Amino acid sequence: MQVRFAHKGISAVFRHGACAGETLDEVAAGLQAGTVAPEQLPIQVIERGGVLSTLNNRSLMALRLAGMAPTIISHGTGNSTFEALLTQRLTEHLPLPRPTSATVKGPTVHFAPPTLLVAYDYERADGVMEWTRFVFNAVLAYAYRQMACCEAEHMSGSKAIQRCRASKWLAGMLQVWQEAVGWQQWQQQQGGAQSFQHFRVFFDDAGCVEVIARACHIEEEESKSGVRDERCGVQG
Repeated sequence: MQVRFAHKGISAVFRHGACAGETLDEVAAGLQAGTVAPEQLPIQVIERGGVLSTLNNRSLMALRLAGMAPTIISHGTGNSTFEALLTQRLTEHLPLPRPTSATVKGPTVHFAPPTLLVAYDYERADGVMEWTRFVFNAVLAYAYRQMACCEAEHMSGSKAIQRCRASKWLAGMLQVWQEAVGWQQWQQQQGGAQSFQHFRVFFDDAGCVEVIARACHIEEEESKSGVRDERCGVQG
C-alpha cells in the first residue's frame, strides 16, 4: 500500500533527527552516496479508509528523491495523539467571499444526486441581499447539525470552509464505499478513495453542514457582475 504525504507543501530543511539542519536535496544525495542510511529516516504512518498517510513528510520525500523506499515503518493508527496530529495536518481552511455569520434565510440545502447545493445569504451595509452557493459534486454523504448539537470541532468559523483529507467520518464512509463499489475499475479511474474529501461549513446560530464529496466549487451571486466561480477541491 502506497504511503501518501500529510502535507501538500514540505519544508526543505530537516528540523529533527539524524539529519537535522540538512536540506532534502542534501539528504537525498547522501542516501544515494551511502553516507546516509535509509534506517536513519524512519516514518510513522496512520491508516484511514484504506489509505496510509505519514507524519514524517521530509523523510519520505528524501527517500523518494533518492529512489528508495522506507525500511523502518511504525504504525500510529489508533493513537489519539497521532490521530489528532494527522487530522490537523490534513485540514485546510479555504477563505469564503462572504462570512456565514450574517445569514438571514440560509443555509438552504438541496440534494439532487450526486450533487448537493448549500446556499446562504448575506446582507450588505446598504441593505442589498447577496447569496453564496456551495456546489458539491460526487457526494457520498452529507449531514446537518443544529447549533445545539454542534461540538467544538464543528465550529470551524464563519470566514472559511474547512476541507479535511482524512477524518473518522470520512474513513468510515470510505470503508463502506470501497466494499460496495470502490473496487470497480470505473471508480478507480475517477480517482478512487483518495479523491474524496470531508468538507465542513459552520453557520452562526444555525448550525453546521458537513459533506463528503469529490469536489466543491463556490458560486458567488453579485448584484451587478453576475456569478463568480471559485473552485475548492479536487475535480472528479
